[in-house]
Amino acid sequence: MLESDIIAAVILGGTNMKGGKTSISGTVIACLLLSVVRNGLTILSISSYYQQLFVGTIIIFFLYLYQRYVKENRYRFNNNINIKKII
Repeated sequence: MLESDIIAAVILGGTNMKGGKTSISGTVIACLLLSVVRNGLTILSISSYYQQLFVGTIIIFFLYLYQRYVKENRYRFNNNINIKKII
């Protein structure tokens, strides 16, 4: 259970899965939010199986949002790379 929480905190913190820059502060904030969610689910007496399912759903949802963000801003990212190569 701990491994899925760590992976979820890193993904929710904004770490790029293909490498690049990372945000330690974002990962810490995501870890705190995830622990609050996990604690809330425990207080509601939800079993650990469904807690893991919920965390997995959160990971998939945020990966989906990240992919949409990259897809919408791909043109802008490519132009920035080309400008840097020219200069």
